[in-house]
Amino acid sequence: MKDHAATVAALGVLAMCLVTVSHEVVGHGVACALAGGQITHVSTTLFACSVPMFWVAVGGPIGNLVAALVAGTLAARLPASHATLRLFLITVVALSLFWEAGYLIKAMLFRDGDLYFFAYGLLGPYGVWPFVGATLGAVLYLWVIAMISRLFASVLGDPRRARRAALILWLAATAGAVIAALPFKGDRLPTIRDALLGIGLASIPLLLFRWRGQPCDVPIIARQRGLIITAGFALILMTATLGRGIGAF
Repeated sequence: MKDHAATVAALGVLAMCLVTVSHEVVGHGVACALAGGQITHVSTTLFACSVPMFWVAVGGPIGNLVAALVAGTLAARLPASHATLRLFLITVVALSLFWEAGYLIKAMLFRDGDLYFFAYGLLGPYGVWPFVGATLGAVLYLWVIAMISRLFASVLGDPRRARRAALILWLAATAGAVIAALPFKGDRLPTIRDALLGIGLASIPLLLFRWRGQPCDVPIIARQRGLIITAGFALILMTATLGRGIGAF
């Protein structure tokens, strides 16, 4: 028997929604509030605060790192019998860390984005820190690839199952991110591009892993209608709110 494809896809959509909210709403939002500002705009890929302090920019990456830490800790404490929940949590870890490690490389190479603005405000315009940052991002990205490969194999127990699940999760998360960005009330193309980069391109190693491990007895992920419906509602809600954009940018 195979894992139920629609249920696995629902996990990918839910993980994408959680990771996006962790970055844009929780991460940037909390940093903005701590800076004494108010959110003037928030969407699936953009955030603006009335107090444009450089450390508000790093709030989004911190939000993703916290989400990955919490999800990874919970997944490690769950028994193998909770395969569906463990797969969801590991997908949150994967999307969060791939996003931020890949983003660090892009931000330093192109000198744009949250992590570049934070480093610029902290270190100033001169020095070798963009090169150091890009190198650190590459090292972190390779580390995340190795870690996520092991985690997926441990959750599903079978390298072939892991490959199939990773493909479904990647397709669902990427498609969900793009769908959510379509109704953006501003310039849609950059928003769709950033959704593709942050979720789709950053996590492309999910399609390329050389899975390790031996098949073992891990429960099949069965059809869960309630989970599929929940994922659909979550995507609709995010599309209607963050997807369209809240506030003037």
